[in-house]
Amino acid sequence: MTVASDVLDVLRAVNGPQREEALRTVAVLQTAVAADVDAVFESVETAGRLSDEAYAALGEQLWRRYHVSRDVQPAEALLPSSIERIARLYKALGPGSTVRHHFLRALAAERSREALERFAELLAGDPPEKIEHCDLALVPLFERKAYPAEALFPRLLEAIARRRLAAAVLDLANFVTRQKMVSQHPAKPRAAQLVALCGEMVQHLLAIQENPDKFAKSAAELSTLLGECAGLLTALCDALAWIGDQRAVPKLRQALELKHRRLRAEAASALARLGDDEGVTTLVELTAEPVVRTRAIQYLDELGLSDKVEPKFREPAARAEGDVAAWLAHPSNLGLPPHRLELVDSRLQVWPGRDQPVDCFLFRFEYDLPQGRFSGIAMAGPIVHVLSFSVEGLPIDDVYAAFAGWDARHAEMAESAVESLEQAQRRQVEAVAAELAAACYDDVQPVLVGRFFGEEHVVATARRHGQAGVVVVRPDGVDFFPQSGPRPLAPGEVYLIVKGRLLLRLFNG
Repeated sequence: MTVASDVLDVLRAVNGPQREEALRTVAVLQTAVAADVDAVFESVETAGRLSDEAYAALGEQLWRRYHVSRDVQPAEALLPSSIERIARLYKALGPGSTVRHHFLRALAAERSREALERFAELLAGDPPEKIEHCDLALVPLFERKAYPAEALFPRLLEAIARRRLAAAVLDLANFVTRQKMVSQHPAKPRAAQLVALCGEMVQHLLAIQENPDKFAKSAAELSTLLGECAGLLTALCDALAWIGDQRAVPKLRQALELKHRRLRAEAASALARLGDDEGVTTLVELTAEPVVRTRAIQYLDELGLSDKVEPKFREPAARAEGDVAAWLAHPSNLGLPPHRLELVDSRLQVWPGRDQPVDCFLFRFEYDLPQGRFSGIAMAGPIVHVLSFSVEGLPIDDVYAAFAGWDARHAEMAESAVESLEQAQRRQVEAVAAELAAACYDDVQPVLVGRFFGEEHVVATARRHGQAGVVVVRPDGVDFFPQSGPRPLAPGEVYLIVKGRLLLRLFNG
């Protein structure tokens, strides 16, 4: 049997439940010689329509070929015939396909000029319907620098006409310019078009700012709209600064009228890079705003204007405050900056996974929302994060422990649900439950078992003196956490705290 026939047989049979097995079989493509890859695609071309799962398996393994090659010898470049077969397959699958972006990503991962030219043609002329699929297809081009970036342009810039693609394409053009992979910004010949587009976006955002209800029916819809506009205007600001066209200055000054502090920071940075003093002044003012403090300081540092930053905004607590505000405002988190931030605690301690003591900060954040006030605790320092469960009301040591338990990763630490245990392990857990029942605990229900550097910890729900709670049994003690309030801690959340306690004691003596 040949590689092509073996792979085709698997692809013909693959369906949802068999997908993982198929991926393992098709993984031969990751190390196959170029001729075998070409034979596979030739056989796929003549095989007739396969399932979406089959195409996904084929496309995923093809682009993984170049990720695997970073750790072993470089993958052999695809044959020109393979590139054409992949392009034909991509087109045949059609715009509505939910899997064809895998083949686009495979072309992006290739280092050859032919593959990149074909990639640019397909993305600009026939992009996937979903913007997230376009973003995934572009990822390999941001992950490495050793490819002929000029092969992508100017064809790829035609995608700017598709507004939803413009930001991603400009981000890539900015990236290859920043990395000195091209001699000048690829969009420089289109400077007038970018200046006009920048002006349009600023006017559009000002109109949304003036009357948001006219453009969105809900807060979620408004957030999505603002996110799309902000992404494009950010990319435009960066591109215009790289291009150095002074015609952009009036449009960028208009952007300083926006309430969106991130966009004001981007416009100010672009103005400063174009030699406009108003940009510098605005960046200095924005260092006082926690949500853009880190970014504004970074831009001033890059401009050689570090001395303009007030020393108090460079203090560790001020920088941490800025990191928390920016984290909360990110679209993948809460999506808007907090209305209030208050430093709850700070301490120097060794954090699990770090060799030296680091400054750790806890901040309480608050939002005034239409449905009421919302608050929580965020951590900054070794990590910037907000836990998915509430730690308000816990002792400060336990708050740090919860974050430490969430952050820690080690081969000697793992948790398993009781129902997944083998029979012998279950009997051991049942023996622990019986010991608890013989003490002062009722309604003992084991939930999970934690493995911690050779120790086994049993986590169960139980009642003690009538109080419901979570109990954690360790070789050297028992911890009981009463469950109360509208959102009591779940067993897994309690175990994060116990695990974090042990780690912080271990690292800090």
